[in-house]
Parts: sequence; structure tokens; C-alpha cells
Amino acid sequence: MEKICKQCGGSFEILDFEKKFYEKAMLPLSCLCSDCREQRRLVFRNERCLYGRTCDLCGKNILSTYAPEVPYTVYCNECWWGDKWDAEKYAQEFDFSRPFFEQIDELWKKVPQLNLVNSKSQNSDYANFSEQEHNCYLVFASNRNEDCYYSEYIWDSKKCMDCLNVKKCQLLFMCVDCSESYECFYSQNCHNSHSLRYCYDCKGCHDLFACAGLRNKSYSILNKQYSKEEYFKILENEDEKSRILKEYELLKTKVPRLYANILNCEDVTGDYLNSCSRAHLCFNSFDLQDAFFVENSPGGTRDVCHISGCTHCELSSELVSVAYGHNCHFVLYSHTGISDSKYSVLSTSCSDLFGCVGLRNKKYCILNKQYSKEDYEKLVVKIIEHMKKTRLPDGQAGEWGEFFPISLSPFYYNETVANEYYPLDKSVAEKLGGKWKEKEEREYREATKEILKCDDCGKNYKIVKPELDFYKNFKISLPKLCPGCRHVGRLKLRNPKKLWTRKCDKCGVEIKTSYAPERKEKVYCEECYLKEVY
Repeated sequence: MEKICKQCGGSFEILDFEKKFYEKAMLPLSCLCSDCREQRRLVFRNERCLYGRTCDLCGKNILSTYAPEVPYTVYCNECWWGDKWDAEKYAQEFDFSRPFFEQIDELWKKVPQLNLVNSKSQNSDYANFSEQEHNCYLVFASNRNEDCYYSEYIWDSKKCMDCLNVKKCQLLFMCVDCSESYECFYSQNCHNSHSLRYCYDCKGCHDLFACAGLRNKSYSILNKQYSKEEYFKILENEDEKSRILKEYELLKTKVPRLYANILNCEDVTGDYLNSCSRAHLCFNSFDLQDAFFVENSPGGTRDVCHISGCTHCELSSELVSVAYGHNCHFVLYSHTGISDSKYSVLSTSCSDLFGCVGLRNKKYCILNKQYSKEDYEKLVVKIIEHMKKTRLPDGQAGEWGEFFPISLSPFYYNETVANEYYPLDKSVAEKLGGKWKEKEEREYREATKEILKCDDCGKNYKIVKPELDFYKNFKISLPKLCPGCRHVGRLKLRNPKKLWTRKCDKCGVEIKTSYAPERKEKVYCEECYLKEVY
């Protein structure tokens, strides 16, 4: 089934699984393609931009993803989870003379918001969308780490810095997509290894420099084996190391690439998938079943589609950062369980909500107002009929069955994850309804002894003491880029969350891959790749 996206104008296909899912959920098909829907969700996810402001209840200084000037009430973690306020007191009667999104936007700006999503952590104030962090600084969307800095999507790791998507690692620096590894620097797609420098797709290895595609090797440079003594002697020469690194860039294009990073999966398309089945156009997920266009789902999710961040969810769609959700649609920031709910924001341990914000342990509520089960069910039917007739702010479609409009996001477009994957200039972002953060001149001063200036964007940044100790211990030069630009550099090392049809460069079989056909790397199907590297 083909449709035309009302945002980008491109044609897109509705898969049978997606059509059946929405029929079962009794929801209409969206007017937007998958990419535009993802962009719309990610506008509601500000992971990295933190502001200093005061808690609107206790008055103490806090860090928050909400800029001080935005019209939202923001509480610190202690106050938000405390018993000195009740979200029910902000309850509104539904007004059938007004659009639904206009009313929930009004409620959203009144009900206190949580300054950061950061729970069960110690000495990790500069962490967001994180849990159980210990001594971590500027770590985002990560869990159960210790002494880690400037990293995103890392789990169960220690003393890692400037990393993206690493699991069960220790002493990693500038690494992307690595697991169960120790003391590896400037490496990508490496696993079960230690003492690697500038390596790509190496497994079960140790003491490698500028290698790619190796398995169970040691003391190798540019994939050539040396004795232990020869290996370390070569690396004593800095000029020789510089020459080797130039050849390494060429080596990476010659060594075959697997069409996708998929392990223990059946009937899937996407990238970075582990133990998944019947999952299509999915990315960065494991233990995922019967899914379509889901990203960042670390376990236990079934029968879902169009999700940006979830765990242990089922029968749900259009979620952003939700854990333990059942039969939920258009839900944001719920981490302790929610079920049978639609258009809910920051509500926890709840069920049967419609258009609610910040509720805890409630059920049968609409715009935070409590109803009996019977009255709730009757009123929800009437509201849905009303939403079918009212239009989105951009006039593209009716409200019912569509995610929150971009104009309702509390965040500036250029500080959200949306801008990382769908970068726009100010005029285009504002045309879509997004807000825009202007450059603050106070953050772009000349470098001093205490403050550095980014060579790329010109923004000021500092070096914290544990970071400096790390650099000194491993004889690493101070970074010339700010944490934000280093993050952008790591993202560019990964393939886009998009699939192309191309042929295996060995046998010619058709493959679905995140390597665009015009790219120069050699891309193999799984069978050819395994024959080559093992």
C-alpha cells in the first residue's frame, strides 16, 4: 500500500504488518512517512543540552533539559518524586470547542516537569536518560556505569571516555560499537578484545594497531603479524605510526564489511540487532519481536512499531523513552510502568489515561481529571470523534492517530536528537513548528588557561580533573574539539538508520544494507563475509 507523506512529499509503503497492527490497535494510519514520524518523535528528546536553573518548588539550583526561559514548571528529582504536590490538582475539563492538542499543551505547561531523567545514581548530576550511574559526567542514555565521561548509549562499563554504544567495557577511549573489551582506543565494532589502537571489526584480539577484520590475532599492524618485540619497537617511532595510520584508512575500505551488524536474528532488516525476530527497519535493539521501525530498544519488547527508546513494551506505538508499557500509544517519558493509555506525558505506574501529564498511580483520567470507569470510556469515545474533526496545527491531518505536533515540544529543535539525524536550518525548523536556540555569545569567548575553545564550532569547554588524569595516564593530547563536536564525530562513524538494496560485492546476491550503493567499501552478504574473515 503506497501513500504520500504530507510533510516531505515522498511516497512510502505501508507494510502488511504495520497495517494489521493499526487495525488491531484501532488507530488510523499516519499521514507521515517513517522518517518524518521519527523526526517528530525525536524533537521531544533533548538528551545533551543542560541548563542551570532553580527548582520551582524548593528553590535550589539544579541542572535541567528545560531552558530557564521556556514556560514550564520544573522540579528537581527529590521534589518531583516527593509528596508535596499532586498532579491531579491541575485537572481540566475537556473543552469540545477547542482542539485536543491545544488543551494538553496548556496542561503540560502547568504540571511540574522532572528536571532530568536520572535515577538511582551517585555523584552523576550531569547525566540524563540514565540510571544507576556512579561518578559519571556528561553521560547520556546510559545505565549502570562507573567513572565514565562524555559518552552516550553505554552500559555496564567502567572508566570509559568519549564512547558511543559500548557494553561491558573498561578503559575505552573514542570507541564506537564495542563490547566486552579492555583498554581500547579509537576503535569501532571491536569485541572481546584488549589493547587495541585504531582498529575496526576485530574480535577476540589483543595488541593490534591499525587493523581491520581480524579474528583471534595479536601483535599485528595493518593486519600483518609481528613478534611481540617487533610490534612494540615499530610503535615507538611516531613518524612511522603516522604513516601507518594513513595506510589504515585505505585498509578499512579494502577489508570486506558485513552488510549489517545482526546476531542471532531471524527475519529481520536493520542494523545493530541482537536476538531479534520478525523485526523490520529496526536499529540498535536486542530481544525485539514483531516490530517495525523501532530504535534503541534494549530488551523485552514485542508487537510494536514506530518507537524511539523503549524497553519491555508490547502492543504499543509512537513511544519516546518508555519502560514497561502495555497497549500504549503516543506516550512520552514513562519509566515505571504504564498501560492502556494514549497521549500521556511523564505519567508513571498508571493505566487508562488519555491526555494526562505527570500523574502517578492513577487510572481512568482525562486531562488529569479522575472519572469512573464507565464515564471515562464514554468520554474517550467522544474525544476521539472530536479529534477526527479537528486539525493539527499545520493543517495536514486530523488530530486523532497522530503524534504530538512538533510545536508542542518543550525543547529547541537544534538541541534535540532530531537535529542529529535530521539537521535543519532555522527557517525550515520554524516552518515545521519547531523552536530555535540562538547562539549565546558568552559561550564563545577566546581560550584561556582554564577554558578551551573548540576548533570546529568555537564554543568554550573545560577539562575536568578525572579527564585530565586519564589523558596524562595514557599520554593522550588534550582534545581540540568540545564534547558536542566530538559527539557529532562519533555519530558520523556509524551508518545512517536507513536501508538500501544493493548486491553482495562477492557473490552478487541482493542484500538490504545501511551501506548506500555508491559507497566505496566492499559489502558482503553474511555467507561470503563469514568465509572471508574466518
